Amino acid sequence: MKHLMKQRVTVGTRGSKLALTQTGMVVQALKDMHKGLEIDIKVIKTTGDKILDKELSKIGGKGLFIKEIEEALLDGSIDFAVHSMKDVPHTLPEDFEIGAILKREDPRDVLIYKKLPDNAVIGTSSVRRMLQLKALYPDFQFKPVRGNIDTRIRKLLEGEFDAIVLAVAGIKRLGWNKGEDLSINYLEIEDFIPSVGQGALALEVRKGDSEIFNIVKVLNDEKDATCVRAERAFLREIDGGCEIPVGAYSRIIDNKLIIDGFIGDEKNAKIYKEKITGEVESFEELGVQLAKNCISSRRRAGG
Repeated sequence: MKHLMKQRVTVGTRGSKLALTQTGMVVQALKDMHKGLEIDIKVIKTTGDKILDKELSKIGGKGLFIKEIEEALLDGSIDFAVHSMKDVPHTLPEDFEIGAILKREDPRDVLIYKKLPDNAVIGTSSVRRMLQLKALYPDFQFKPVRGNIDTRIRKLLEGEFDAIVLAVAGIKRLGWNKGEDLSINYLEIEDFIPSVGQGALALEVRKGDSEIFNIVKVLNDEKDATCVRAERAFLREIDGGCEIPVGAYSRIIDNKLIIDGFIGDEKNAKIYKEKITGEVESFEELGVQLAKNCISSRRRAGG
């Protein structure tokens, strides 16, 4: 246990059940590591939470889930923030830095359904998910859906869709039980590459605030942080937000870093997948090179 000068801090989070569950996990883990630390939770409504009738890519991308939280960091009303890493843009504004990337939960996506006919209607607003599902199941139809996990599952049960796609990490953290009415199909990474950083939580702090940085850094998982940073280097090179469908997943096996990635061509409904292996220390360069390889594949195919 560490002894701290600062004994009370405030964490900022979105207000969804998942966000609050994740923040609760972080708060407990920090209290376990720092004797006597008190942590207040401040719920912040973000633009992404307020606008539910438009697709994210049409209103500014995933950064809309952290903009107001960063404003609260900047004005000092919170000391650090808990984010799902997949919601964090590939480049942070210069006032902020990531103080910790936590041990990653299962990064896969899962298809949840009542019945799955050949021409099933799938509820998803993610072009990344759409393109990859189309490659696996050419007859599937797609319909946009926004909202939290409970909202999406309710719409599925009411028959608005035949299936929805969710991140496994979210339903695991919520302890969701599918019940008897629904079936699930885990989408394996060989066929279905997740969003960059999917399954990882990030703790964002003000740059230069060494006291808060030292409080949160104890939760950093070096191995998973390296993998996520490799994926983010890939994303940065492609400059992919919500507008360009991309995915990447990195892992370390036998002291080698392996990254799978893809870039999609929405107009022609094509995906260009590549894989790269190299030294763990070169994680940044590997992510960049993988992005270049994917872009080259798309160009060669005329995409």
